[in-house]
Amino acid sequence: MKRIIFIIAIAFCFCLNTQAQVFIGGKFSNSTEHSLKYHLFSFCVGYQYNKLAWGLDYAFQNANRLYNGVYTIKREYAFDFSPFFRYHFYNNGKMSLFLLSEFIYTIHKNEKYHAIFCSPGIQYQLSKHCAVTANVGFIGYSDSYWYGFKDFGCSFELGSSSLSFYYVF
Repeated sequence: MKRIIFIIAIAFCFCLNTQAQVFIGGKFSNSTEHSLKYHLFSFCVGYQYNKLAWGLDYAFQNANRLYNGVYTIKREYAFDFSPFFRYHFYNNGKMSLFLLSEFIYTIHKNEKYHAIFCSPGIQYQLSKHCAVTANVGFIGYSDSYWYGFKDFGCSFELGSSSLSFYYVF
């Protein structure tokens, strides 16, 4: 059964027209939220067909806690697994606007957290094979302060954690 599903998936990919694109990319960022200073490195693999894109984002984070105005030497580490879905609703040559929906699952020590985000974004093609994306704020739900807020939250900002670089095949 697994072989049949795999063969169908491969055949579907080969039957698509030239609008289909596989992309890989990632981001690196530093940010400070609440009493934590975050460093994030992520790797992304995705697939875009016409206006729809979906994929997986794998991220490694470390954070330093702030005590009495000084960052501690003890670091906390976490691993993120984030499936995402993008809908590009406007395309003008090299630039496109999209809506991103993402479910983030984080493993930190022996604890597990999750968050759900929706955010608008912009993508710009630097060349035929390179693209830059940026998310402009978010609205979402989180079950931990690890993401910078707990319960529902929203923001409208553009920071280093929202910039990603992609290589398009």
